[in-house]
Amino acid sequence: MTYTLILDEITDRERIELARFDGNQIAVGRDPGPGGVKLPHGAVSRIHAVFFRFRYTWFFVDNGSTNGSWLNGERVFQGQFKIVRPGSVIQMAERAFQLSTHNPSGRKVQHLHWMEIPEETEGRSAFLFKHNEFQQEYDIPLFGRSVALGGEDTEIVLEDYHGLRPAVVVERRGDDTCVYSIARRDEFSVNGRNHIEMVQVFDNDIVQFRDYTIVICDP
Repeated sequence: MTYTLILDEITDRERIELARFDGNQIAVGRDPGPGGVKLPHGAVSRIHAVFFRFRYTWFFVDNGSTNGSWLNGERVFQGQFKIVRPGSVIQMAERAFQLSTHNPSGRKVQHLHWMEIPEETEGRSAFLFKHNEFQQEYDIPLFGRSVALGGEDTEIVLEDYHGLRPAVVVERRGDDTCVYSIARRDEFSVNGRNHIEMVQVFDNDIVQFRDYTIVICDP
């Protein structure tokens, strides 16, 4: 279900609503250009970051800002796609912001408790990007494979990959979402660390293999 994302600035004295995002791509910064959200603070970069919506999920991407961005206290590096939701706290330079939405009665809230989550996936999915371009969202079922990259027996067949066995698999095992390689020939990375063996992944973890990036959504 699509929802409106609301950007509030948080200060010591008050909360100021700056914008409501209804489109699919919105730039924010000191001088974001037509259609963007202006943040009139000297430490904020001209185009500090961009919010994207892919299907029903919002992402925050730092645009190479001078003074950095943080999501819920963790650094967001340039070009990373990070899932944001109502309640997420974003710091851009030294300024703090929180995201909200409105529930069906019109009240501003910092959660999505009123939205229905599909029982067959519990809301888990994997977002696939190639060269930072969104490709597809794959549901993560209660058990079994979500998406695989590599040989012919995969959702994403790599032209220069030799062999049938998947190089990278995202799969649900019990309560855990895992990433592993069946071929075990090439390393993949999770949050910048290389792996061959199976590794458990969590919400907003970033899996990379060659030109592909997978962002895990586990609300």
